[in-house]
Amino acid sequence: MPIDRQAGTHRAKALLAEGKVEEAIQVFGQLLVDRPMDLCLRNKLADLCIQVGRVELGIRYLIFLADYYDGIGYLPHANAILRKARRSAPHDPEINHRIAANHLAMGQVREAISIHLELAGHYAGTGRPGLARVEYRNAERCVDLMPDPV
Repeated sequence: MPIDRQAGTHRAKALLAEGKVEEAIQVFGQLLVDRPMDLCLRNKLADLCIQVGRVELGIRYLIFLADYYDGIGYLPHANAILRKARRSAPHDPEINHRIAANHLAMGQVREAISIHLELAGHYAGTGRPGLARVEYRNAERCVDLMPDPV
């Protein structure tokens, strides 16, 4: 039996209005199972999961979206989604490396360097000098990619 998407969406929004976020997540999840490529719904689910503290699940939804936008070559949108994930997990190396790689692909070398240096500083400040050195080397590789000044 097909799902009535309109009724399900209405029910989930009513649950949200009542402050029942976990129940709304379940309803939205059922709608997502029915239509897995509903990108707006994935984004909403990510927001709700992060809101209730289910950060890992929310980030997985966001990574899916970023993969989709990367796959169709829409790097600015993929980076916007990854930056949204980064707000919830600011020192996640996978997210940061993907943002830096997208910046490089778009020719934004300075932004990529900034990401690597920020991670290096974090690692150095938390007593992980080996990882800090790796990030400094990544930043140096990005510097080598910078265009020569005219």
